[in-house]
Amino acid sequence: MGVAVGEGAGRFVGTLIEALPSRDAPGGRVTSTGARRRTQRRIAIGVIGLVAVLAAGAISAYLGRGTGQEDLGTLTAGQRALREAQQALADVSANGIDLVSDDPVLAERLLGTAYARLDDARAAGIPASTVDPLKAETVAALDRLYRMVDVAATVRFSFATLKGVDLRALVRGPDGAPYVLDAGTRAIYRIDLKGRKAVPIIRTGTAAAGTKVGVPRLLSVGGPDLLLLDDNNVLWRWRPADRTGKGTLTRVRVVDSVHWGPDIRAIGTFIRDLEAGLYNLYVVDPSERQILKYPPASDGYGFPAAPSGYLKTALDLSGVSQLLIDGDLFTVDSGAVLRYVSGTSRDWRPDLPPDAVLRPAPIYGAMAAGPTPRKGPLYAWDRVNDRMVELDKGSGRFVGQFRLVDRSDAWGDVRGMLLDSAGSGPPTLWWIDGSRLMSALLVPAGSLPQPGSETSAGTETSGGTAGDASSGSDAVVVEDPAP
Repeated sequence: MGVAVGEGAGRFVGTLIEALPSRDAPGGRVTSTGARRRTQRRIAIGVIGLVAVLAAGAISAYLGRGTGQEDLGTLTAGQRALREAQQALADVSANGIDLVSDDPVLAERLLGTAYARLDDARAAGIPASTVDPLKAETVAALDRLYRMVDVAATVRFSFATLKGVDLRALVRGPDGAPYVLDAGTRAIYRIDLKGRKAVPIIRTGTAAAGTKVGVPRLLSVGGPDLLLLDDNNVLWRWRPADRTGKGTLTRVRVVDSVHWGPDIRAIGTFIRDLEAGLYNLYVVDPSERQILKYPPASDGYGFPAAPSGYLKTALDLSGVSQLLIDGDLFTVDSGAVLRYVSGTSRDWRPDLPPDAVLRPAPIYGAMAAGPTPRKGPLYAWDRVNDRMVELDKGSGRFVGQFRLVDRSDAWGDVRGMLLDSAGSGPPTLWWIDGSRLMSALLVPAGSLPQPGSETSAGTETSGGTAGDASSGSDAVVVEDPAP
């Protein structure tokens, strides 16, 4: 529209000039004064016409705003952002360069630029079909920079055919076999991986020591004993007699346990004399705002002495969901992993994973670690991002992280964890969800044979341990063995 206005104005001025009177001097002679005046008039009219044309152009530009010029500018900004992202990616890894390995600091800066500029390009209208492959390349490079390893999960035993199963806790028993607490059937099962069967060793209502077991709530292990706390705050000790699920159940006397509230959050032990089977008992009691520490009787029969408070200062413990003791004391508390030394947690804070550009901050729900205090890794399950974060147990330093290959959902509902780090091979992580016992070698998927094709790390090979090899896909749950 504006262009038409300008052209019309130009034609009008031209017509106007053509229409002006123009007369040659008589006899071919030029009268200088008259000629000058005519020339001046024509020049003045021409200037007026030029101003009109310029004004028409300005009107055209004004009327043209918002009808395509703005889209062109936006598209140019998107293309510029796309080119900058592509250049940053090329600087990281093109032509044999690998800054992720050779210069991680520069790689992080360049990849951060690429990630941000790709977002800008997409917002400016560059198609997803163009942006998404570059975004995937950027994320893959950032994951490598932030030490993300894809590992494969193996189902080692399934309770899926057991009606109402609801697994809540997992421990490695005194005989090396995995034991689980099932809230659905109100029973404790010993899993024989090699034989592909689970034997219930304790149920609600099992009679022993003149009384009956209540509803199982918490599991732990101390020396030669599997420990169970029921909903009556009665502590039970089960000692295996063989590798078939037979054993002896005894009630353990704990002074003042009748005064514990209904909100005990966790129990744990620490060996004092392995040969004598003596261990301290720790009880997380939110109503007392303390972790109660009970010394054992010298003969190993119960905990008759009054407890001491482990914590230097009373704390809110209502968010504690797990207790791990290796000399220091670790808790999972309201989504955080805490370490206590001599009753205080002030001197240890785990690093956050460095990949905040890709994922939200972790919220931890479970953990596992080896038995050596302040040495080796601690693995914490991040329930927000379905990953395992590896921390240095001594310093809290971030070491690396793991996720399941093909984004399996097997880390979507972790309810208990164990770490098998025996031998010189890679560690194996064990965990349960609501109905399955699973494991993963903590090495890149495909780099080593997975459990089920050969025996993994473990000390027991004949009776079923956390190191036995079996897929467990055709697991069978059997009833109580004959006494």
